[in-house]
Amino acid sequence: MRSLHITLAAGTFFLLSPAAFALVDGQLEIGKRSAKFSTDDYSESMGGTEVELAVHVDPIPLIPVAAGLYLINQKYDPDKDGDVLANDSFSGSQIGIEVMAWLPIPLYDLEPYAKLGYSFFGAYTGSASSRTAIIDNAEVTGKSETEYSLTGVHYGVGIRWNVIPLVGLLFEVDLASETLELTKYSVGGEDLDLDDIDAEDVAVSSNAILIGAEVGF
Repeated sequence: MRSLHITLAAGTFFLLSPAAFALVDGQLEIGKRSAKFSTDDYSESMGGTEVELAVHVDPIPLIPVAAGLYLINQKYDPDKDGDVLANDSFSGSQIGIEVMAWLPIPLYDLEPYAKLGYSFFGAYTGSASSRTAIIDNAEVTGKSETEYSLTGVHYGVGIRWNVIPLVGLLFEVDLASETLELTKYSVGGEDLDLDDIDAEDVAVSSNAILIGAEVGF
């Protein structure tokens, strides 16, 4: 009988958490990101805005662990005189997988959580109004356009406040360690041979403060 009471009490504890009812959740978060872009010899810092969409599935009911996908869209405000990218604009998106775990606690419906994610695909573009390059032994001056691929890891910690069943507010701090690889570079509409440029990969370390909402289904 005692074991039955313990089981019922444990079940009640988890069921009192609104998130426990959700097998699938959708999240929307927005915020500001600060990033440092570095090569072996140079570095520059940028700030930007971020919007993140995520969907998670909780495969085992009552176990506070879920896995899913995220889509991040970023738009930076670069320094055109920067030593690494030297762009007037720089923005892009990335897609990744992540695991999210949380701790249900009966305290003001607050739940601390942690996320671990990996961006397996990212596409970013940059442009500068005027740049000069040597193409086919000729000097070309004009607008430059660059394209990059991105991969990397995200680590997040936050607090979820379950306002009503299946609806929560999120406050999150996200850290990222990523790599940008140049995939295309053109000046004045003419593509440069990337083998001739010998461009270095760019290491990106960043942090963001995000706020948002979650809806469970």
